[in-house]
Amino acid sequence: MIEEWRRLEENYDYEVSNLGRVRSHLLCGRGYHSPDQPYYLTPVVMTRGVLAVSVRIKDIVVKCAISKLVAKYFIGPCPRGHRVLHRDGVVSNNVWTNLYYGVPNAKLTATDIRRLRAMSMAGYKAQELGVEFGISKHHAQRILNRRSWKWLP
Repeated sequence: MIEEWRRLEENYDYEVSNLGRVRSHLLCGRGYHSPDQPYYLTPVVMTRGVLAVSVRIKDIVVKCAISKLVAKYFIGPCPRGHRVLHRDGVVSNNVWTNLYYGVPNAKLTATDIRRLRAMSMAGYKAQELGVEFGISKHHAQRILNRRSWKWLP
C-alpha cells in the first residue's frame, strides 16, 4: 500500500497518513526542520494500548488518538454515537483499512447471537461477523467459542 498524507484541518503543520503515522513541519526542540524535511511524531501508549500523539492546536498541545485522526481524514466524520473500532481488534494497528465506525458496546439480543452463530456455520469469519454486528473480532470469537452467551444453544 502506498502511503498517502493529508494535512490536519486544525493545524496545517501536521499531516496524518493512511498507514497510521503522523508527521510535523513545525520546528523541533533540537532545531529547525525545513518544510521539505518533516519529522515523524513518536506515539505514546495510552489506556488499553491506544496510540496517541501530541499536536498543537490554537497554541494548546492536545493529545490525539492516532486511530481517530486516521479515521477522520481517510474515512470521514464520525457519526453521532459511534466510535473508531479496529477490524482485527488490535488497537495499535491504525492502518485506515483496519478502521471503521461502530457502536460501542452494541447490545446483542439472543436473536442476534443465533444469527451470528448461523452465519459462522455458513462460512463467515469472526472479523466479518464483528463488522456486521458492530462488535470486535475478539468478542465475536468469544461468542462463537461459547465463552460468552454460553447459556444460549
